[in-house]
Amino acid sequence: MPDTHAALKHQISTLEEENTQLLAKILVDLAIPVTDLIAEYDRHLELREEDEVSDDTVQGSTEEDYAYCLFRKLIHWCPSVKRFMDADTDEYDMALACQELRKGAEGAQGDDANSLKAAVVNWLNEASPCPEPLLSTTDKSERGFYHDMTGQLLCPVDYDWLDVSYVIQSAIHEYHPKYPVTANTYPALLYTKGQYDPGAPSKGLFKNELLIFIGILPPLHIAKLSSTGLDGEVDGTGSSRKAQKTLHGTRTRCDVARLLKMMSVDPCAIAYTACQLCFTLSSSMSWDLKDKEFNYNTFYCHIINFFEQPLSHRKSDKLKDLLLWWNRKVFGRHNASSYQPQQPEMLSVALSRV
Repeated sequence: MPDTHAALKHQISTLEEENTQLLAKILVDLAIPVTDLIAEYDRHLELREEDEVSDDTVQGSTEEDYAYCLFRKLIHWCPSVKRFMDADTDEYDMALACQELRKGAEGAQGDDANSLKAAVVNWLNEASPCPEPLLSTTDKSERGFYHDMTGQLLCPVDYDWLDVSYVIQSAIHEYHPKYPVTANTYPALLYTKGQYDPGAPSKGLFKNELLIFIGILPPLHIAKLSSTGLDGEVDGTGSSRKAQKTLHGTRTRCDVARLLKMMSVDPCAIAYTACQLCFTLSSSMSWDLKDKEFNYNTFYCHIINFFEQPLSHRKSDKLKDLLLWWNRKVFGRHNASSYQPQQPEMLSVALSRV
């Protein structure tokens, strides 16, 4: 019996470590518990056995299909979960393992938030023009809509924060029902230079300099790059010294990603980064899935759906280009991207054999 418990603890420890390093960076969902995802997997198994159909043929409600899709992502990013399930673990031990998984994810989220608290503020304070007054790296009470720079970044693009009459700013401060801040509109921090074009709503979307600066780095390397001039790389401007810092930052990202076996940027990483950035810029002192009227999980899902559920082939091609753009920014231009892989059968080596 002691040996069994020791083995279980070792398995849980391994799961938590893997989860902390990888799953917490590439979250499958901000709200649904791992136990619910596993339960949906069990339901799929039962239906598949009863109806003798393939796994992809099993149908459910929209919520059930969504949960099963998340489970498949979960075991892709954290294979140990599936191995643990296949070991005939009883319900108590499985619940314990899931609890440890969630604890690891929440811990990693907290570590990321703490690391970004100073890194993002340093980046903003060194911007030109610099914020007035300068932002504190430790006190969040003056961020959010209480500061002009962070307020402008967090402001929904459907509203004009720079309106000279200050009507929008006043309405947001007073929670006017005509100007709610919800996840149904994107904040300016997602767009290049915070500029939104109503005639082309997706132009510059997910290309904001600060969003790229954060990238998909773990906490330790976010801190290392807190002074790296990645804005020079994104804008195509800046001194040679800044370019050298950018090159160092790109190499660091590649080294970290290689350790985590991450070869390309996943939409989940972009969504997670956007949520972390929103929280970092806000005046909220503690993380909550719902910050007043803004629901982080809804925001997260909207971003995932943007990438994974394009409404046309033309849009799908544009999204592939956007993900390739992210890959080149994060991993460097010389790194091949899995989003636009070669087709060897159509190239000279294969054709010459025909």
